[in-house]
Amino acid sequence: MCSNQESEQLRKILAAKHLVSSFSTVYAVAAVRIKRQQLSAAERSVIHLEEKGMGSESALRGSCLCGVVRISAKTKNNSVGACHCSMCRKWGGGPLFAAECESDVHFEGAEYISIFSSSEWAERGFCQKCGTHLFYRLKQERHYAIPVGLFDGGDQWTFAEQIFIDQKPSFYSFAEKTKNLTGAEVFAQYSAD
Repeated sequence: MCSNQESEQLRKILAAKHLVSSFSTVYAVAAVRIKRQQLSAAERSVIHLEEKGMGSESALRGSCLCGVVRISAKTKNNSVGACHCSMCRKWGGGPLFAAECESDVHFEGAEYISIFSSSEWAERGFCQKCGTHLFYRLKQERHYAIPVGLFDGGDQWTFAEQIFIDQKPSFYSFAEKTKNLTGAEVFAQYSAD
C-alpha cells in the first residue's frame, strides 16, 4: 500500500481535479500504478486483471501492429463511427472507423508514438516503428477517437454514424443504416457545445 504521505498527496491531487466523487476507484488505480514497478511479473498480471474489472464495462485493450505501443481505453459506448473527410481518407487510405474514448486513454510504449498536428484543433498519433494509426485527438478537450481495429476482439461494435458524408467518394458505400452528418453539420454540432 501507499505510505500516508503518498496517500495524502493523491487525495490533494484528486480533490484539485474534482474527482472526489470517484475517489475510491481512482485512488485504487493510482496506488496500483505507483507500486506496480516493485511487483513481480505474476503479481502485475493479477493487478492487470483486477484493473480490467474496474470502472466501465467498455474498458478495452489493444496494440499497434508491431506491439511496442499498447493501449487501454474506456469507450463511450460500443458504437463505431466512420469519418469520410479527405484528411482521414488520405491518412488511412479509406474512411476512419473509430470509437469515441473521451480522455480515458492510456498508452504503454508512449516513447514510440509520434504526433502529427493535422489542423488547428486536432492531431493524429502513430507508431514510429510500424506506422499503425493510434488516434485522432482534439487538442483542447483531449477527446480521442481510436481506430477500432487496434482493440482486441471485434464483434462488440455497432456501426452507428458516418461523418463528412458529403466528402465520401461514390466508389464505396455501406449497407448499414446510420446517422449521417455533413461536414457543416459536424462543425455546427461541436460549435454548439
